Amino acid sequence: MFTSCLPFENLIKKKINFSIETNGTILNSNFAKLLSKGIKEGVDIDVNVSIDGSSPEINDKLRGRGSFKKALEGIVKLIENKIPLDIQCIINSVNLSDIPNFFRFFSKFELRFLKFGTVYPVGRASRFANELLLRC
Repeated sequence: MFTSCLPFENLIKKKINFSIETNGTILNSNFAKLLSKGIKEGVDIDVNVSIDGSSPEINDKLRGRGSFKKALEGIVKLIENKIPLDIQCIINSVNLSDIPNFFRFFSKFELRFLKFGTVYPVGRASRFANELLLRC
């Protein structure tokens, strides 16, 4: 987790294009305004927020308690500041039946892309691989 906008301020100042991969839980108004400033100054900035359900009940099982609410607040801040935004969902056995709801829910937002991926059993997911992996 970053605790300062300084690295991004420096990228913007130097006109370096960049992309951010985030769970969205630390996105706030100041950060969204900084990104907006960078875009207005001609910096190409892409933000990809990972969220794995259309509700707290599903997403928070996978991403931790309270993460859906925090991520949604961050997504709204980005949209309010006209930041190009992608949403990515990692499809797994917990959220598979929620994918139609996920699509309907996030189709209402101003997004560039709605992306879907699969579980890679590394990091936190490695502890739950047997429960999360889809079986064909």
